[in-house]
Amino acid sequence: MKEREMKQGKRKNGKSLSTKLRRVLIGIILVIVVSFLIALFVFSSKERRASAVRESESLLNSLSNAIISDVEGYKKLSRLIMIEDRVVAFLRADADKIDREMINEGRYGVFYLLNVTENVDSVFIFREDGTYLSTNRGEYHIDRERMNGSEWNREILGQLGSATYSINGNYTVYRADGRPVITIGRAVYDLLAQERTGLMLMNISVAVLEKEIRDTGNEDICIVDTYGNVLAGNASLVKYFDKKHLPLNAVHKIVKEKNEDVLISSQKVENIPMVIISKRRLNPTGVPSEGGYLLAFLLLVIVIVVAVAVSFITRNITNPVFRLTASMEKNREEGKLERVHVVSADNEIGMLENSYNNMIDHVNDLIKRLIEKEKILQKAEMRVLHEQIKPHFLYNSLET
Repeated sequence: MKEREMKQGKRKNGKSLSTKLRRVLIGIILVIVVSFLIALFVFSSKERRASAVRESESLLNSLSNAIISDVEGYKKLSRLIMIEDRVVAFLRADADKIDREMINEGRYGVFYLLNVTENVDSVFIFREDGTYLSTNRGEYHIDRERMNGSEWNREILGQLGSATYSINGNYTVYRADGRPVITIGRAVYDLLAQERTGLMLMNISVAVLEKEIRDTGNEDICIVDTYGNVLAGNASLVKYFDKKHLPLNAVHKIVKEKNEDVLISSQKVENIPMVIISKRRLNPTGVPSEGGYLLAFLLLVIVIVVAVAVSFITRNITNPVFRLTASMEKNREEGKLERVHVVSADNEIGMLENSYNNMIDHVNDLIKRLIEKEKILQKAEMRVLHEQIKPHFLYNSLET
């Protein structure tokens, strides 16, 4: 009974070793797979955000460059207006010679140049004495007090003829209906006398911005001024405007909108006081990129390596050990002390088999020696008995 329990215990131990090994290997595979899934999720999340950021930056840069290009074109037009003959004559004339006819002539000169373009809502040209001509398409307010203020003069007249950009002319010359305009302002200098002769304000309709937004094919774009007033686009995005942070490079943040992650990006247009805000929804599933395929390939390689390792260990270690122990157990059950021949490889398992066989040979040799010694001892005892018998027989015979 005890022998049977010992036998079963050994078998259980043998099986548990194999089971433990398999469990360890399966655990390694599970850890690798779980780690891969976590890494894939993190990578996918970062990749989705990075992809959305790249697309948003491309959109913002493209739209910003388009706006700058448009404004640059109107800036060149303003330079042509400055040197138009009738405008120059209006600015150079003495105050007592300024009449309605000269003002109209100046206006015609401006209109002549404006015929080559569109979206110029108005042009105001002020002389140093305050007289002005205009080509406005709607009613405008002129804030003389603000225009004569030191701050406004410093901003525009301090540029010495270079163009400045503002929204609504910094509220010196602006539309009465409140519609915003982009203002290009510059001091006008006489080319001959090199003296300032006046001031020009060109107001461009925000239809320019609306056209550029339409050209992108994206409705989730809003353009605001640096105070957060909507100029064009989706006005609902103005809530994401941060007037404390007006970077030239795009700034991104992820917000929740209707239980959905959306990327909000904003960027200031260079040299122009306006900010572009865009919204882009993040793809909830994500698209595997080259990095995702690389991770999947690495996972496949690791699984294959672990599978090969399992197969190698099973074929070269556990199975030979099980065969060797089974052969030993068979000898024990049959009461034999015979050599075993189950491992043919010249490795550690083969060394274990050779050690067992050497032990069996040594035990058999010891048994043979012991048997020989027993035989010799028995023979000696028989001789002694034989020698003891001889005298007794002689004495008995003599006595008889």
